[in-house]
Amino acid sequence: MLRLIPFIALLLVVNAQAFTYKKHSLSALGGMYSFSSPTSSLSGFGALDLSYSYRIKPKWDLQVNFANTLSSSFSTVIWGVDGGANYCFFNCMAKVEDIDSILEIIDYKRSGLKGGFGIGQRTLQLIGSSVAYSGPYLRLEYLYFKSEIFKILGRFQYSMFVSGTKSLDIRTISVGVEYDL
Repeated sequence: MLRLIPFIALLLVVNAQAFTYKKHSLSALGGMYSFSSPTSSLSGFGALDLSYSYRIKPKWDLQVNFANTLSSSFSTVIWGVDGGANYCFFNCMAKVEDIDSILEIIDYKRSGLKGGFGIGQRTLQLIGSSVAYSGPYLRLEYLYFKSEIFKILGRFQYSMFVSGTKSLDIRTISVGVEYDL
């Protein structure tokens, strides 16, 4: 017990705000989708999202997302790009504290939650024609940490796109992985 006293004293003098964190992350998700417009709807499996995030503050990151959706009959493809920001409600990253270059403390919780918003664009590619849509989206993500840099990710996204007088609502539920660089 006496041997632990210097270590405990060292931990007490560490500044709690002096931690580093990974700034970049990549994620890949796949899942199901549901599209609805005033005249028709389509749902199924085949949503694919690839994302890059850059953390600007411990609670905020900017994200660029490529989304591709393929219908089961391969007759409809919807693809596009999203750009927006995510806010971490709790436990979205691992904190690393370096203590005098001899000790590194890595702290992360098992699960986290973040929400996001932004602007997206989708191109609806049908056989013989295509229509471009754009508009805002809202996103909610659940993170489960497998290690300090590898997470399993669950995402729900709701997008409200318009093209002139046409509207398209897209809902996706996806599961995938995220890797912090």
